[in-house]
Amino acid sequence: MHILFDGTQCDFSANTLGEAVTRAVDHASTTGRVIIEVSVDGQAVDIDSGFQEDMTPTEVAFTSLTPDELLLATLDLGERAIESAQRNFDRAAELIQAGDSVQAHQELKQGIDLWKTVEETVFREVISEMPHQDQALDERIAELRTSLNSIMEAIAKNDLAALSDTLLYEFPQTSEGCTSLLKACSATITEAMTDKTEPNE
Repeated sequence: MHILFDGTQCDFSANTLGEAVTRAVDHASTTGRVIIEVSVDGQAVDIDSGFQEDMTPTEVAFTSLTPDELLLATLDLGERAIESAQRNFDRAAELIQAGDSVQAHQELKQGIDLWKTVEETVFREVISEMPHQDQALDERIAELRTSLNSIMEAIAKNDLAALSDTLLYEFPQTSEGCTSLLKACSATITEAMTDKTEPNE
């Protein structure tokens, strides 16, 4: 079995996929890295949701990141999700003005689902663990909930004019504020990573 870890041939061997995963996880732990992707004969496999441990593939490839790199990747995904959600809301506003409320509500749902993911994974699991960001995080979450509540109230009242105004004028500010927070966190992590790699004078 050909076993790769971040593109490099591993110095350990395994007879089954289960053995390869166990040894790769141990290797990642020893080197201070986190496995983010496993490829078995070119096909991605989710090892967290169960897999056929007695498989004997030809090649298993593991991709990993350091904890800091993983944080940066998560923050970047958060920024992309916010951009996508805002595009959903922009399209929803355009569709409302064009009289297509059915398609508009589909765009709204997609945007709201993205924002829920950002709050649950990026805000709650990543930024909440970062020092000196408590106040900024609380402010952004409060702003997000206010904006989402404005959307839900307008939908409940079937007030399309208010809904369109919220999407066009209120939510872009919310998106901008949240994106700024994510960028600030990324800058903090990047600076810390640079400090770790610079030689002590």
